[in-house]
Order: sequence, then structure tokens, then C-alpha cells
Amino acid sequence: PMEAAVVHTLAAGDTVAVVKAGKFGERWIEIAQAYGLTVDPLDAPFGVLLAPDRVTAALRSRPEIRAVLTQHSESSTSVLHDVA
Repeated sequence: PMEAAVVHTLAAGDTVAVVKAGKFGERWIEIAQAYGLTVDPLDAPFGVLLAPDRVTAALRSRPEIRAVLTQHSESSTSVLHDVA
């Protein structure tokens, strides 16, 4: 499902912001790079919630971002990202 989300909504050369706070975040980056996307990683230490204002700031500062890739539940670290 993660790969399908990338393949069916984005194209090589697109820029994406990726929330990386666990193994799923790392996987989003791997998939995005495999399909030629430019990745703007939004890193947080594993096990720590990424502050939602960091996503907002990234979107405001980089209007070329076409999508935000994140895992609602980072089961590897038990973090639940506030996607709302």
C-alpha cells in the first residue's frame, strides 16, 4: 500500500515532505527515492512525536512540496502522529 500511494499519486521529480520518526518513515524515504522523488525529510528522534508545526513550516517554505508522506501510527516506536 505504501508503494502504491507513491506510484499512483506522484511522478519522478516531484518533491515530498516525509515525516521520519521510525522505521515506517525510513521506508517512505526509500520508496520515494526509488521512484525519483525529491525528499524533504522532517526528522524526529525515534519514539518522539514530530511537532505538527514543523509540517506547516515545511509546506509554507517549500511550495513545490506536492505531498506529505507519514505513517499515522509508527508501530516500531509506538508514536501516533497527529495527522489532523
